[in-house]
Amino acid sequence: MKAGEKQSLEQIHAFLEATGEVDFKADGQEEVYAWIGRVLKGQEYGHLSKGKKGLVRQYTINMTG
Repeated sequence: MKAGEKQSLEQIHAFLEATGEVDFKADGQEEVYAWIGRVLKGQEYGHLSKGKKGLVRQYTINMTG
C-alpha cells in the first residue's frame, strides 16, 4: 500500500473521520513496518506538531490494526 505517503494531513484526517479500521494486507510484519516507515518519512513526521503527529499515528494504527 502506497497511499499514505502522498496524502496531505487534511486527506488523512478526512479518511479517519469517514472510516473505521481497514483490512491491511501485507506479506509479513516487515512489510507493515516498511509501509509505516514510508508514511512517516512521507509526512515528515519528525517536523510535525504534537497534534499532527497524533493524526499520523492514528492513521497508521487504523490502517494496520
